[in-house]
Amino acid sequence: MDNNILDLLIKYSNRSDITALADENQEMTYKELYEYIWHFRENQAESNILKNNRVGVIIDQSVTSTLIILILLQLNTTFLLVDNKQTKADLNRISQKTDIFIWIGAIESKNLFGDQGCTFISYQDFLSSNFSTEHLPEISLNKEKSILQITSGTTGPVKVAIISHSTLFQGSRFYSRWFNLTPQDTILTTVPFNHNFGLVGGLLSSLLSGSKLIISNKPTAKYVGKMIKKYGATVILAVPLLFELLVRSNHIAPQNLSSVRVAISSGSYLSEDISQLFLNKFQIGVSQIYGSTETGVIASTNPNIKYSSESAGEIIPGVRVKITNEGRIAVKSNTLFQGYLDNRDVLNNHGYYVTEDLGKLKDNQLFLTGRVSRFINIGGRKINPLEIKDVLTSYHGIINAKVMGTGTFQSNERIIAYVQVNNGITVEMIFRYLQIELAEYKIPHEIIIVEEIPSSWKESYKL
Repeated sequence: MDNNILDLLIKYSNRSDITALADENQEMTYKELYEYIWHFRENQAESNILKNNRVGVIIDQSVTSTLIILILLQLNTTFLLVDNKQTKADLNRISQKTDIFIWIGAIESKNLFGDQGCTFISYQDFLSSNFSTEHLPEISLNKEKSILQITSGTTGPVKVAIISHSTLFQGSRFYSRWFNLTPQDTILTTVPFNHNFGLVGGLLSSLLSGSKLIISNKPTAKYVGKMIKKYGATVILAVPLLFELLVRSNHIAPQNLSSVRVAISSGSYLSEDISQLFLNKFQIGVSQIYGSTETGVIASTNPNIKYSSESAGEIIPGVRVKITNEGRIAVKSNTLFQGYLDNRDVLNNHGYYVTEDLGKLKDNQLFLTGRVSRFINIGGRKINPLEIKDVLTSYHGIINAKVMGTGTFQSNERIIAYVQVNNGITVEMIFRYLQIELAEYKIPHEIIIVEEIPSSWKESYKL
């Protein structure tokens, strides 16, 4: 089995005529990609720093940052990916939570680490091996050979999931087989690689299949439509919101997507209405993937089969699903994570991971009926309201706060914050503070000042 990047690439390593990765500004062939990773591995053969320490990478969805991800996988480094929307305060909290004090990023990210005791290495310095390891502490934390992913916890501000490298490769095999990906395919991903859907479904499955991967860092309908037409994309990965934007946009005609044979949605629920509108406009059915960071893919719809609105699709081969007495979905498969950094004991006595989703099974189909979690779903991102509350109450003028999501578990929500404040504190002041402390997508859509927050308000948030 292909469980490292060079093994994955070797089949196409002599092909200088096949593009492996492309963004708007750069392309790399399979031959260039293989040779670059091979030479980097040889140059770093004596260095234990990247092998024995956890590393953080701030990704900008460029070919350059993608190359760094693949190198770290080849070196068996344990690393965490975050997008470039994180603030200095976000990164400080993440560093403390994960014991990551070596960060790689675009040069403009350097000012985010001025006084945090972290070592910053720019993309260019990393790829040219132009960084010293003499002063870096070797703290021997990297035993997992894993990727760390930030996921939404239900009992605290943030959880960090541990996913083995071999699990990532196993997940990519599902995408390749289920969607019959081949070297003739051009895959366009609009999903960041710090999410499993983008990393496994987009990046690793494309390399496993010998396909061309086009990386979009602007998930707007106009830009994505242009990229599909420019590269002749045959497969597109996106969150439901983008499919809705493509449907609604007057600038995107059916011929813009005429090359697409497979459309894949994940990250949140794709409504039956949007799925049908997309089919009517572009004559393309959308396959919906259901899964999570902790489980990998659990179920998938077939665009040629009509499902009820509650169906998440068919349980995929190799995955076992049970419904607990409480109605929660429990999963057992070879793509389960290894636990959280602060809690490795996450499986029940039978080896199942019990999710926060409620559901039922019928004829090998999984039906979603609700959630017991407190997540707020923003464009496919699962936001924990407790994290936002903690940041709000750390502001000197806020006495108490309550953060809620509006909408349903099957739709994109809005974040609403209710705050009890001291005299003189305004909504504008609070927004300015949050812009420093939180990534943009975590900032509430609306902040409402109230005289008090009654203790009778439910701690569970609206489904």
